[in-house]
Amino acid sequence: MDSERKTQKGQPNRRDAARARTRKKVLDAARTLFIQRGYEASTIREIAKAAGMSTGAVFANFEDKAELFMAVVKDLYDPSLRHMTMVADEGKGDFDQFLSIFTIEYQFYREHALLMGMLANLECQETGVRNFMRDIRTQATDIVFRMISRGLSDTEGVRERKLLAEMLWNLHVGNRHHAAMVDRSGRAYRARLRKQIHVLLV
Repeated sequence: MDSERKTQKGQPNRRDAARARTRKKVLDAARTLFIQRGYEASTIREIAKAAGMSTGAVFANFEDKAELFMAVVKDLYDPSLRHMTMVADEGKGDFDQFLSIFTIEYQFYREHALLMGMLANLECQETGVRNFMRDIRTQATDIVFRMISRGLSDTEGVRERKLLAEMLWNLHVGNRHHAAMVDRSGRAYRARLRKQIHVLLV
């Protein structure tokens, strides 16, 4: 009876909780193997063994290795996305706030450069991964769009604001790639991006 009440209130029942634990074990094992061995060399069988379960348990949660890999990235990226949203909602909408949001994403890429490099390679081969990356970019540019739109009406220059959000995001991505090669500290990245944001928004 108690378990039924919990389910009715929207709380997870025992089966849901067990499924969540299984999923986490698979994601943790997959992330470790992908980092240690790379995407191609890591097999579902090895991931299942590292997680202490059968391959059937893995396939019960993920359709294939590509979907599992995307889930690993999403599991890591979602906290950064939530942090970006929080900063966007609480700030003043000035240059420093834009820079703060982009720096959060930049730091994520620095911390997970190996996995994101694998994802970029996989994006060229898998339609599902291309769609996944497009969704990530859409979520990020939507955050920037909301910042730009603060204080404006819902119909005021929507297309221009969306274009500006995309331009700002593309500036960030370009500087992120540049910084990965020549500026591991991130200081030059922030200084360069701040100047570019100022030129674009003033």
